[in-house]
Amino acid sequence: MSDQDKDDDQQSTEKHPPTVLGWIVRVFSLAMLALLVGIIVWKMTTETQEIAFESELVTEEVRQQGDGWLVPIDVTNKGSRTAHLLRLKVTAGETKEIVEIPMIGASETVRYVIRTDAPVDAVSHEIVSYETP
Repeated sequence: MSDQDKDDDQQSTEKHPPTVLGWIVRVFSLAMLALLVGIIVWKMTTETQEIAFESELVTEEVRQQGDGWLVPIDVTNKGSRTAHLLRLKVTAGETKEIVEIPMIGASETVRYVIRTDAPVDAVSHEIVSYETP
């Protein structure tokens, strides 16, 4: 081997310290990994709650339109799982209506407006059907 080849080998094995960008990438990667592990551990230790729904009348937003009343209703999923294709039979005063919500996540609230003949002060619901993933 010539002296030139030896010099090239020494230069190629020479180690350079990490740059500031290299340290930033390492710290960011470790933080993301710790966050992912934390989320997995948290999900494993929390209790799974069955899907349960709550309906609530939004009285301050009830308004008259034409000869009827528009009644906003908040439907909340109190469970810890998502429900798909939710169908509820909502009763507001004398009006009964089927409410269909394509998807409602855990602890999510969806507002639905129904039309009634008279103002109402209470609302109730009955679960018709839903799917879970």
